Amino acid sequence: MFKENTKVSFTAASETAQMQISNDTILGGHLGVTQGYLTYTYFVVDPNKQTGYRVIIDGGNGKVLYLTRSFTRSFQSPTRTANVLTIWSWRI
Repeated sequence: MFKENTKVSFTAASETAQMQISNDTILGGHLGVTQGYLTYTYFVVDPNKQTGYRVIIDGGNGKVLYLTRSFTRSFQSPTRTANVLTIWSWRI
């Protein structure tokens, strides 16, 4: 269902997301449903400023639907929760 209704590729949407913030790196993304529409959601970071952003791209036309204000990096000691090591944590 998702693949047939998606007009924009994951790669093309990630390139659009990456153009929203200078000096950025995409850490991850996924295809999902946002308010009934197919969207790509990416988590993008600027390592120089130690900030992160969530960018939502329309899966049908490739336009940016939402860009969060920056998240700031929290300097915490690495923690282990449920066998997952967490080094980066972000605050809104």
